[in-house]
Amino acid sequence: MSGVLLQSPGKINLTLTVTGRRSDGFHDLSTLFFRLPAVEMLTLRPDKVHNVNDMLVVRGAPLPARNTITRSFELLRRKSGRIPPVEVELSKRIPPGSGLGSGSGNAAAILRWGAARYGVPLQPAELASVGADVPFLYSGEGCALATGVGECLQPMPLARPLWVVVLVPRWSSDTAAAFAGIDAARAGRQWGTAEEGERVARSVAEDLERGASVGMLPNDFAGGLLRLHPEYRRFFDLAERRGAPAWGITGSGSSAFALARCAGEAFHLAAAGERFPWVRCCGVV
Repeated sequence: MSGVLLQSPGKINLTLTVTGRRSDGFHDLSTLFFRLPAVEMLTLRPDKVHNVNDMLVVRGAPLPARNTITRSFELLRRKSGRIPPVEVELSKRIPPGSGLGSGSGNAAAILRWGAARYGVPLQPAELASVGADVPFLYSGEGCALATGVGECLQPMPLARPLWVVVLVPRWSSDTAAAFAGIDAARAGRQWGTAEEGERVARSVAEDLERGASVGMLPNDFAGGLLRLHPEYRRFFDLAERRGAPAWGITGSGSSAFALARCAGEAFHLAAAGERFPWVRCCGVV
């Protein structure tokens, strides 16, 4: 095995409906994913020094000892004993808790590499066991509706080109705490159904495809995040004034985004968004 460079994708959620809590603690979702290409890069080399265990070198942000990269190699080796110890180098550009799926993108890149190089068949449920975003990012689809815990995908390609302005604030979002908040809010109340979530996702996709203005995109976590961080509204107001067709919060936060119809509009919006003092970074992906 020689060294390889892998592009690691990310995602935004154009819609996100939580449709139930399973007995195993995981949540069922209905979400419209939109792919962000190559938000991070990974380098894989044969580990000739340690020769027994993998070596993970991360620059830019700390990762827990067990993470989506280690879980990806665990999955690959459960399926094939041919995968040697590997040195992985990752330049972390996206901080954890941003809702952009960068950790799942790291996993998807490694799993695609392992599946192709060693002929390892991977099922959607196995991919979802690493992370709910992994089946979509592994699939290579540009836009897809996901249900279940993320393992059931329906490709929903958008022919109309869209640019994505991503804003990462200085705060992060704890995914487990966010879902606990949803559970508390839904206690004793009816959950939304997968059919309702799919109907919302298809409606948004159709509106974007015909060039309509959608405004704030539906996300079950957005209300709580807006109450906690009203600063988001300044970016959304800016996006509306600049003529963006849609904007919203991705995943359970913390990042926000706006869509643009052309590159010029996107870069102007990103430049204006980066001037907010509570913003870590704002750019076009």
